[in-house]
Amino acid sequence: MRSRCVAALQALAVLLLTLTVLPGPAMAQVKTFVVFPFTYMGPKQYQHYGKGASSRFERKLTLPGTLEPAPDTVAVSLGRQVPASAKAARGLLAGADTDYLVWGNVSVSGSSVVLDVTMQSLSGDPIRQSAEVPMDEVTMELDRMAEEMTRTLFNAGQEEETTQGASAAAANPAFLNAQSTDQFTAAAVNPQFRYEGGTQNTGRWQSRGLRFASRSMAVCDATGDGRNEIFILEEYTLHAYRIEDGKLKHLAEQSFSRKAEMINVRAIDLDRDGASELVVSSYRDEAPLSHIFRFAADGSGFTPVAEDVRMFLNVIRMPPNFTPTLVGQPKGSHRLMESKDIYEVLVTGGDVIKSRKVAVPEFSNVYNLAYLPEGETYKIIRLDKTGHIGVFSSDLKPEYVSQETYNSSAIPLELPNEVVPGMGTKRDAMEQQYYYVPLAALPTNLMTGGTKYELLMNKDISVAAQVFKRFRTFTQGEIHGLFWDGTGMNLSWKTRRIKGTVVDFDIADYNNDGQLDLLVLVNTYPGAVQLEYRKTVLFAYDLNLQ
Repeated sequence: MRSRCVAALQALAVLLLTLTVLPGPAMAQVKTFVVFPFTYMGPKQYQHYGKGASSRFERKLTLPGTLEPAPDTVAVSLGRQVPASAKAARGLLAGADTDYLVWGNVSVSGSSVVLDVTMQSLSGDPIRQSAEVPMDEVTMELDRMAEEMTRTLFNAGQEEETTQGASAAAANPAFLNAQSTDQFTAAAVNPQFRYEGGTQNTGRWQSRGLRFASRSMAVCDATGDGRNEIFILEEYTLHAYRIEDGKLKHLAEQSFSRKAEMINVRAIDLDRDGASELVVSSYRDEAPLSHIFRFAADGSGFTPVAEDVRMFLNVIRMPPNFTPTLVGQPKGSHRLMESKDIYEVLVTGGDVIKSRKVAVPEFSNVYNLAYLPEGETYKIIRLDKTGHIGVFSSDLKPEYVSQETYNSSAIPLELPNEVVPGMGTKRDAMEQQYYYVPLAALPTNLMTGGTKYELLMNKDISVAAQVFKRFRTFTQGEIHGLFWDGTGMNLSWKTRRIKGTVVDFDIADYNNDGQLDLLVLVNTYPGAVQLEYRKTVLFAYDLNLQ
């Protein structure tokens, strides 16, 4: 009996030793790193930038269970002498109980800060991040650099032994699945997730804050060189950017009259030459005023194709082929925009000419319409003036109205102060009404592999906006993926909550890496009484469509 017990204990000991020694997914080792204090160069009054940068970077680089700071004893054994080169860092790692060393420089000159950070493993090439940003954007840039380093580390094949929970390409924790029906899910996009956010923005890129509040954007190849540019419309200016080294590089800008209410910018290749034109809509003197531009091949500026067009213009994917089509709508005779006056339009010789009339549900306009393909037919999506989704059949019969509201914006069109029928007087200033142009709904089949289309919408979130009808600066938003289930629009997935006012979104290859991303343009929210301090931030979400 005693011998059997001893034998059993020996077998258990061998099993435990085997589980400890043999690598496997369940026993994958957590990688560790040491961050040296960042070197600071600059005026003494800004020394806190250097002292705080290394600790901030350490927190943002941490991925619990995957990449964590090494114990303090390891950091003490390495000393405080920053490695002079990648070779010196590898020499330190050879005798240290950690996987990576991180060091950096912070240089302050005038009102800008130059950041340089390097991560080195024992055998791989160094991972470097550099940036020059204004002083008030140092924290944001450090977060972005840490995120980019972890993405490079776990997506570029440098680490063969990642844990199951750290699958870098399989899941995007920035998305949340809905508990919807089995017939339609977005599991391929985000198969695992949690609502609670972490300290790391895994799967999401974030631009620096641009010092203006934006209204709309377009992402397209406007030069014909095969690379996309990003066009952002602010209150009176259209800006052109391109992503270089992971950052927005400003290329050119086009200014507009300060008397105009800028509405949006859209892209369409009108002449099929491979370079998209930019369609900019505005509202001035109680009438529509639109412009069409080409962007120079060298990125130096804009050239007008058609100017001062007295129509509201937009680009919509029209049936039956659902290709981008330029549509227009003149000012109505009784309402600002009458549904019977929507046309497909052509551009010839600098003139915009009406073509085929488009049959749409009543109260439709060129900004609140979208077409959702469904097999051999389609649904017409129309947002009413309060943001409720109306779904119509292809023969204009109403089928559904949502209880929730979506795609609200802060772009007001002042309705003409017309004579009220039967009254013989005009409305006074207190009765002046506005129409708020909604964000564009985006039909796509990328999330489902082409089997079914869904509609991307922004769910604006604000307590103040629910109480005050004219308060349109939403504090938060979520991009929702909605699908038609035969009786209504159902939620399939959504992004995590986005802080700030969502002003536009799109699916495009913004950084020319061959992969499509979900782009969300956001105005930050510094408070209801400090709106002049708003900034524009562009977010890009990995879709993981493979």
